[in-house]
Amino acid sequence: MKKILLSFLAFISVATTYAQFSYSFTAVGGTYTANATPTQIIASGTDDAISASTPIGFNFVMGCTTYTTFTASSNGWMGLGGAAFYSEAFNDLDLSTLGPKIAPLWDDLATGSGGNVNYKLTGTAPNRVLTVEWNQMGWTFSATTWGISFQAKLYETSNRIEFVYTRNGNATANLSSPSASIGIAGPTSGQFYSLNNTSGSPTASSVTETDNILDKPANDQIYRWDNTATFCSGTPTGGTSSASPASTTCAALTTTLTGVGMSTGCGLSYQWQSSPNNSTWTNIAGATNSTYVATNVANTYYRLVTTCTASGLSGNGASTLVNFTGTVPANDLPCNATPMIIGLSASGNNGCSGGASEPPVPACWVNGTVNTVWFRVNAPASGTLKIKTTLLSSGAILQNTQIAVYSGACGAGMTLVNCNNDATACGGYTPLNSELSLTGLTPGATYFIAVDGYMDQTGQFELLAIDGSATFPLVPGQDCSVSFPVCNQTMTIGNPGYQSIGGQCDNTGAAASECTSGEANSVWYNIQINTAGTLTFDIIPNDYGNPNPITGQANASYTTSGDETDYDWVLWKVSGSGATNCATIMSSGGNSSSACNFSYLGVTGCSTSGNAPGAYGTGFDAAYEVGPAVVAGEQYILAIHNFSNSTSGFSLQVPVVTPILYTPTTTVYWTGGANSTSANTAAN
Repeated sequence: MKKILLSFLAFISVATTYAQFSYSFTAVGGTYTANATPTQIIASGTDDAISASTPIGFNFVMGCTTYTTFTASSNGWMGLGGAAFYSEAFNDLDLSTLGPKIAPLWDDLATGSGGNVNYKLTGTAPNRVLTVEWNQMGWTFSATTWGISFQAKLYETSNRIEFVYTRNGNATANLSSPSASIGIAGPTSGQFYSLNNTSGSPTASSVTETDNILDKPANDQIYRWDNTATFCSGTPTGGTSSASPASTTCAALTTTLTGVGMSTGCGLSYQWQSSPNNSTWTNIAGATNSTYVATNVANTYYRLVTTCTASGLSGNGASTLVNFTGTVPANDLPCNATPMIIGLSASGNNGCSGGASEPPVPACWVNGTVNTVWFRVNAPASGTLKIKTTLLSSGAILQNTQIAVYSGACGAGMTLVNCNNDATACGGYTPLNSELSLTGLTPGATYFIAVDGYMDQTGQFELLAIDGSATFPLVPGQDCSVSFPVCNQTMTIGNPGYQSIGGQCDNTGAAASECTSGEANSVWYNIQINTAGTLTFDIIPNDYGNPNPITGQANASYTTSGDETDYDWVLWKVSGSGATNCATIMSSGGNSSSACNFSYLGVTGCSTSGNAPGAYGTGFDAAYEVGPAVVAGEQYILAIHNFSNSTSGFSLQVPVVTPILYTPTTTVYWTGGANSTSANTAAN
């Protein structure tokens, strides 16, 4: 095999039925008769070629499906039902994407200088035979002399398949690095039969593919495949249904439904149905296999209906009840949207919500399961709105939001105004919260806001809408000018830590003097200096160590440095000689930072030596900088960034002997409340 070429096969069948793939295999002796006056479909001296789609000449059933056309590859296989875009030199019968394949000798072959691939239709209906012949093939493409000819025969009515061989020389003569597969493959993953050798009595396995056959079958050897699939008639058996788990919750909304004891075979189709009362049944769109994963948000009955295509009759399976023990949010539907007051945050949780009776998913969203909750707000007199989600720093948070705004009467027919997945980037970091600025709104009109999580994410969040002429309020601890004071030797931020950025982008990381790429899930600290010395500190992620040496948190997956959250930081002097300020940090990066570290490691900080303290080991040396010399009266701002976008908090720790002044503050910083962590929430 000189190359790997992926195969994309478009198989078009006359009739598609339940995919049963069952064959008996027999090896017999016979006679190889070359096609007389055949039609050539691949010329001599050709490597890696695929024929055009060609009529079989009659209806041929493979597995449960009827085909009328075929394509042939110079690499010793033929496909049924359509056009193959690649000749597929890499033999792999059990690969799920290959589809129905008939492979008398699948390897990286080439037609010899006097060879070709051809076909001929013989006989009369209903007993016609299509013979596809690979004549004088080089095995493999680099062989200088042809080594083998072989045929695949398709029989009308019986739907038998035969492989017939004749060789040039003995079993191994004229071969060049052979490694072949012989067998057949169905249209569905796992449907195949593979011969284990080329003897007169090989074994056909539907479990293990042999893809390293090294020698030729004997002259006139025939390998025969007979279709043993059964076709349905009359009324099929409905069987029963099972569900695992038998009840769902907000934390686990899905259950796997499985049909048990129903009829199987060809010509059968399956359809799952649901019912709120075990009486009125509705087809579940797309649920047409014998198993189905259902999202269950209410007590619901399920059953499987089995239909025989030939008779048109159906059997209803016995139903199974799946209970739901969670609570769907009150604002799950647009018409139940939570009203908002401009300027005040509203709390939300999209766990247990769904997407039924709603407008289509906006193009800017990235969704798996739709889990939207709804809010509504009246546009102010300015006709402008700014809307953003706030990612919380406590609880079961929704870490990555997406929002959309709609106008019109509530329901599935609302008109999309605009949508957003991620807010505007702050330097090199793209926040995972969402933000929209809307203009041209109708004053006094009601607008509906949908909030969902990226892909399948669910959790708690906050939503804020303000007049578009205003600016978003600053967030204590997440904006430079309202930074937290360092008032203890150890300050621990619990999981999930601070997410996204504050009310504004305070630092883009663009200044040449700093090493970060901007704010990323940041928290800001204000450090007062009491006496001359060296400013040192350690930042210890909560997911470092097992257990964490400060919080005691167990981290079973932690084994070595680098497994922890990547925290980075920048330190600026904001009072004293050469000081900068928050406005300059925002506009130009603060002119010059006092220290900065952007290592991929998470245990990081400043030390007198510029290396990690002994307690953390030399593996973190690259994450440490030499602490700046400080004098009394100076003040510093420390911005700590969670570059990993993780949900792990950290501890900020300073030595027992430190130049830092732990000054009591007259400001109380709120870190939790009735329903949120935001000072803008009315309930707080």
